[in-house]
Amino acid sequence: MDHVPGTVYLLHLDKRLKHAGHYLGWAKDLDKRLEHHANGTGANFLRVVKDAGIGWTLARTIRVVLQSLI
Repeated sequence: MDHVPGTVYLLHLDKRLKHAGHYLGWAKDLDKRLEHHANGTGANFLRVVKDAGIGWTLARTIRVVLQSLI
């Protein structure tokens, strides 16, 4: 089985977007992923957040090692 280290992260939106106030994600390279989110080239949801003029802050991180079952 493969072991893949990464980070589970929680972003807190500065203002709610409809029902959403947070975004939960996982990344092998957290810094690179956050850069993509900030540039609007990451998750579609965060692109909409950026287009709405809503900022976000990194609220929590948890280092994990995922285990492939294949």
